[in-house]
Amino acid sequence: MKHDFRKEPIGQTADQFTDWLLAETTNALKRDYGDVEAVKSTMFMFVNRVCESHMPEKLIAQILGKSIAQAGYSEQEEGVLFDMYEMYEPVARKVHKDS
Repeated sequence: MKHDFRKEPIGQTADQFTDWLLAETTNALKRDYGDVEAVKSTMFMFVNRVCESHMPEKLIAQILGKSIAQAGYSEQEEGVLFDMYEMYEPVARKVHKDS
C-alpha cells in the first residue's frame, strides 16, 4: 500500500495507510523476534515505507513505538530498533527525496 502525506496529510486514505503500516510492522516484528537479520529487514522496510510516503516525524515515532510495544519487545530492544531506524533513515530520505 502507498500514500503521499504531502498530498493528503490527514483523511481516510492517510488513516488507512497508517493502520496498514502499523499492522504490517507489528506482525513482522512478532514473526521476526529473535532473528536479527529478519528484524533488520523489517526495520529497513518500515523506514523505506515512511520515507516514501513522506510521513511526518511525529507520526513515524508513534507508529514505530506502538508496533514495538504490541510485538512484545523490551525497552532495551526498543532502543535498538529506534537506533536501526536512525541508521537507515538518512539513506531512505535521500532515495525518496524527489519521489
